[in-house]
Amino acid sequence: MLKEEAENARNEAARAVLAAEAAVRRQETETLRQKNAEQLFQVAEQKLVEAQKEARSVVARMRTSRDRYKRGFVCVFIFAVVIAVSVAYFHRSVLAECGQWFVDRWGNIFSELLSL
Repeated sequence: MLKEEAENARNEAARAVLAAEAAVRRQETETLRQKNAEQLFQVAEQKLVEAQKEARSVVARMRTSRDRYKRGFVCVFIFAVVIAVSVAYFHRSVLAECGQWFVDRWGNIFSELLSL
């Protein structure tokens, strides 16, 4: 009987050791998983920061391009206005004659519009 009790105690001790080893392995596995998760989080955070920097640089380049096109458009518009004013000034006699033509016929044009 003593032998059986000793054998049972030894078996219980062996099971306890196995359970303790399993608990230690689970703890080590959980620690490794946590470390891996932290590393993945750091990598993801770094990629996010890089993506934000890239987005800011893209926005800055877009604004620069937009401002260039705005300045170009304004310059072309000013140039076109200068040309139009100079052409109108040098051909003012033709414009005056056209204006007089409309003034002379304004009564007829107005009566035609009213008759519609």
